[in-house]
Amino acid sequence: MSVKNENASVSPLFVLVIKYLVFLSIFAMLAACASTNTLPSAEQLAGVDAELKSVDRQDHVTLAGKYESMAAGMRAKAHEQREILENSSFSTQFSKNQRSAKSRIEFKIRQYEQAAEEYEEKAAFHHAMANELTAGKSVAESKAAPGNPQLEKASVVSPSENTGKF
Repeated sequence: MSVKNENASVSPLFVLVIKYLVFLSIFAMLAACASTNTLPSAEQLAGVDAELKSVDRQDHVTLAGKYESMAAGMRAKAHEQREILENSSFSTQFSKNQRSAKSRIEFKIRQYEQAAEEYEEKAAFHHAMANELTAGKSVAESKAAPGNPQLEKASVVSPSENTGKF
């Protein structure tokens, strides 16, 4: 008579579960040991610096031209709204609707003029950057006037001047 020992025979399902557990543990260890450094390497940073230095004068002149044309478009829209405001008769039964229509148009005019001013400032900045690239002079240095209190607030204190007084 042959007696089967239950411990001697291993179920195929048990072997399959063990294989999957071994596989998952190896995969988990590999994932844990993988590098999670998301900071760029020195080679990548050198490439970015080269790209930033490749921005030349013509790029700033082109951007300044685009901003100037956008500012002109905003000024034209504001002028159109002014003509509508001056030439339209807001004939309604209720004066409240007339006032609200006028105030909406005046609000649009203010928005268009504000946008035009912002575009003109950006255009002036890019013209200054283009001039800086041709002249070799820094825009920040030209803005640092001796009487400008905003720029004087952030003066650098050298270690010899720092006496530890508060």
